[in-house]
Amino acid sequence: MKQPTLFVAALALTSPFVSADQNTELPDSGEHSFYRSVGKLSGNMTCTVSFVQFGDDLNAPATFISNGHCSQNAFSSSASNDITTDKSVNYTAKFNYFQDSIEAGETISVGINKVLYSTMKGLDISVLSSDQTVAQLISQGLTPYRITQQSLPTESPITIAGVPMDVNALQLSYCESGDTYNVIEGYWHWYGFDENNCQGISEGSSGSPVFDNNQSIVGLINTTTNTAVGKTCYSGNPCAVDEEGAHVKKNKNYVVPLQNLDQCFDASGRFSLNHLGCPLPKPSNITITDYPYIFSGENYRYKEWKFNVISENKIRYKNILLSDSNQTCQDISGYSAPVDANQINFSEAKIDVSKEGVHQYCIIGERDDASAPSVVQVLVDNTPPTTKPVLNVTPMGFEPIFNVPEYSDYWLAWGEPDSIDCDNTRYIQYRRNPIRIESIPLKVCVYGFDAAGNQSPNFDYLIESPF
Repeated sequence: MKQPTLFVAALALTSPFVSADQNTELPDSGEHSFYRSVGKLSGNMTCTVSFVQFGDDLNAPATFISNGHCSQNAFSSSASNDITTDKSVNYTAKFNYFQDSIEAGETISVGINKVLYSTMKGLDISVLSSDQTVAQLISQGLTPYRITQQSLPTESPITIAGVPMDVNALQLSYCESGDTYNVIEGYWHWYGFDENNCQGISEGSSGSPVFDNNQSIVGLINTTTNTAVGKTCYSGNPCAVDEEGAHVKKNKNYVVPLQNLDQCFDASGRFSLNHLGCPLPKPSNITITDYPYIFSGENYRYKEWKFNVISENKIRYKNILLSDSNQTCQDISGYSAPVDANQINFSEAKIDVSKEGVHQYCIIGERDDASAPSVVQVLVDNTPPTTKPVLNVTPMGFEPIFNVPEYSDYWLAWGEPDSIDCDNTRYIQYRRNPIRIESIPLKVCVYGFDAAGNQSPNFDYLIESPF
């Protein structure tokens, strides 16, 4: 077998806009002024943001919430364990972002100068602030939202207010809450996210507040499977973890829980991570470097974990497979006795590539309770891709379309239809430049590799016209 060359694309939360129907609405600013304080965030990514208030001091700095991946490098291999605090930024949020308000030039622009807190470790949340006070934003016509401390019951009516980029205006989506799952996607791992099937969730919806029937925020939209490809838990393909293991469920969205977030604020509404009862993960003294490639399998050349743990204090660790529903990194059982981090050579640890699924190393400090473990994960995939790739044909030539992780590398052969046998010919590796069509008809043979090195069958195409 030829070894695949892997081209790994960093994929954002993307899906095409779902046209408004009885379940989605593009509201006007008059009748739906309640949603004036949901806005478009131009931060590390384009997301949705909400103006919120904790405490009663109107002179406290204005506070906003969105997803963690909207204010940090989400696609770094360490993003799943990174925590950012007290970082100066230069973001902009635009509120009163209704379609008619945009056309009338009546949006409200607010500068955001501080990331008070941001993480994708077990959650996906950022807490942001402005140099303007709560009172100053109220004077501009914005009313801060309150966050409920109640968990969201299954089958409860919810409203998602967001600013999808394809719509570029406030959109409301209506549906009911679903069950609660642990979720994994790419390098990331999250706990206790609520599922729903609201429509219209797409790029830019990240951070959208989810409102209950009492018009309180119960969570934030984090990710969607609207454009999931295949069954691999990759970026854009979030997986729910249940008794069957980690798997993609089509047309589902996942919601970051916000219960007890008020415990991170004092009576005046000022944020402090050290407040008693604050549920947000705190920075640890554990540093992980040299993360392994996220995919492995029987056909992949790397079958080792290959990462390092740096800690001045002792650590505890364990290795689990998520297809065993009895195992989770948050369960303290199964962790090792405390050991010095430099005594463990994780770069020599082997992945059991005979077991498909999501393998995780869970790492905590000696005295940690495992509620916020550091996690290193690898997706073991031994199943070859079987879907026929898309072959794009233009007057410039032909090219197979990459679809990471299902198709990360291609090999091609071509010739006159009567002179080439796709099962017995010499292939060359495709280098991402369209192949010029010298004459037609033309037969093209293609096979590909997924990100774990599994080879697809041979596929053939007949080109009878250059466009």
